[in-house]
Amino acid sequence: MGKTSQMDKDLLAQKFIDQEDCAVSEVIRDIPLPRRQSCISANFPFADLDVGDCFMVTELKETTERRLRSSAFNTGRRLERKFTCRRIDDGTVGVWRVE
Repeated sequence: MGKTSQMDKDLLAQKFIDQEDCAVSEVIRDIPLPRRQSCISANFPFADLDVGDCFMVTELKETTERRLRSSAFNTGRRLERKFTCRRIDDGTVGVWRVE
């Protein structure tokens, strides 16, 4: 592929971002990138659980339950622990640390 001219780059930028719809700051240097954290895992005490401990989450929607299960798996992998989730009744899910 050939080089992209500045005019082509400008046209692409205009196609995807209308400069009038946003404000762009100047370049800022030496600001540390904050640690990425899942919103859902930040709301639950995964790190506080010892083996055999659990916490219950009530009034869950189906999509939030899937996110909770995924968050339990991913947080466990990051913390080198294992969690399991069990539905107790409609809208209540328990999360246990198993390892």
